Amino acid sequence: IISKLFIVAFVFGFISSASAQIGQINPSSIGGKYRVAGTNPDGSSYGGSVTITQSNGEYLFTWTVAGQSFTG
Repeated sequence: IISKLFIVAFVFGFISSASAQIGQINPSSIGGKYRVAGTNPDGSSYGGSVTITQSNGEYLFTWTVAGQSFTG
């Protein structure tokens, strides 16, 4: 499941970077709760959420997928 979360994080980071270059997103505007969805290597789908919070100039991501939570 950790590799799945890495892929989701990578895709989210890539999309955020691309959007920042195109739309000049204000970094303070990314906090909140987002739905996540993806496809596993075996073709099955998964979904969950990620909550982004800012603390002391850093961003904290809390992922919840398949009933498990990961923070980093």
